[in-house]
Amino acid sequence: MFKSSILILIAFVCQLSITSSAADQNGAKKIKVLLIDGQNNHDWMRCSPVMMDTLNVTGRFSIERA
Repeated sequence: MFKSSILILIAFVCQLSITSSAADQNGAKKIKVLLIDGQNNHDWMRCSPVMMDTLNVTGRFSIERA
């Protein structure tokens, strides 16, 4: 389940980075993301850093973690 979720997220981010190359050239604003993690029924301590790294690689997101 964890691996498939990560693969879906990576595919989504790759698609965003491919389609956003023209927007980056025009000085588009970054998309604000609020990542709320903590107690839940999933391994958020491992998932949150992976999600943040994946989003940061694109350069399109401004991420705040709460």
